[in-house]
Amino acid sequence: MVVCGTLRFFAELNLIKKEKGSLNLITCTYPKNNRVAQVLQHLGIFKMLNLNCSITPDRDDVINWKTASGENTDTTKAGEILETQSNLPRKKSKNLYRGVSEAMTNVSQHAYLDIKETAKRKGWWMFCKEENDQIFVAFCDLGAGIPVTLPQSLEKNNEKKLFVQIWKFFFPNRKKLTDGELIRVAIEVKRSRTKKSHRGKGLLDMIKVIEKTKCGNLAIFSNRGIYQYKLDNSNPIENTRNYKYSISGTLILWSLPLKIEGKK
Repeated sequence: MVVCGTLRFFAELNLIKKEKGSLNLITCTYPKNNRVAQVLQHLGIFKMLNLNCSITPDRDDVINWKTASGENTDTTKAGEILETQSNLPRKKSKNLYRGVSEAMTNVSQHAYLDIKETAKRKGWWMFCKEENDQIFVAFCDLGAGIPVTLPQSLEKNNEKKLFVQIWKFFFPNRKKLTDGELIRVAIEVKRSRTKKSHRGKGLLDMIKVIEKTKCGNLAIFSNRGIYQYKLDNSNPIENTRNYKYSISGTLILWSLPLKIEGKK
C-alpha cells in the first residue's frame, strides 16, 4: 500500500466515522496480500470496520510506522506523541518532532481559514517512520486546500502584489495557474517575505531543513496539484504537476536525514 494513498484513505474513514457516528455502511473483506492485511491491522482499520482479524503485524515496514491525529489546527500533539514513540535520544527526538509539529500547525491553520464548507472536515492525521538514518513524515488534512485558501491568505497578509510579481516571473505566459503552480507560487511568496522578516513559516521551514542538511525530499499534494522539491548536488530541483481529480485536501510527504547538523 502506498503511504500517501493509505493516509488519505485512513483520514477519510476517520472523518466519515466522526460525521456519521459509525462505519456501518462500509463493508470490508480480507485482502489476499499479507502485507496489506498487516497494514490494515496495524492502523486499526479492521477494528474500525468491525472485522475480526487474528493477524499480528510483525513486518518492520509496517510496525515502524507511528500515527498521530487531532481535531483542531494545532498539531503540537503530533510532536509530543511521535516524540514518545521515537527510538532517538530524548533531546534529539524533542527538537526534531517539535519542529515538525510547528511546521504542520502552520500548514493546517491555512488549510481552513474561514472556509465554512470545510468546518466539519477539520482534523489532521500523520504517519511517521524512522528507518535507515532517515525520518519519513506523511501529513494529511481535509481542509479546502492551498489553492482555495491562498487568496484569503494573500489578502490577510497584504501579499497580493507580491503574488502577481512572482506569478509573472515563474509563469509569464500563464493566464491561469494550475493547482500545482499555485502551490509553487505560494511557497515563493513565503520565501520572499522570509528574506525580509527573517522568519520561516510552515512549508518553507521544511524546505529549509532539506537545504540545511543537503538531503531529503518534499512533496505537497493539494487538491489537483502536486509540488516536489529536492536537491541534486546542492542544486534545488522543483517540479509541479496536475491531476484530473482532486484529493479534496492536502497531503505532505517529507523525508530528511536523522543526522541533523552533522550530529550522530
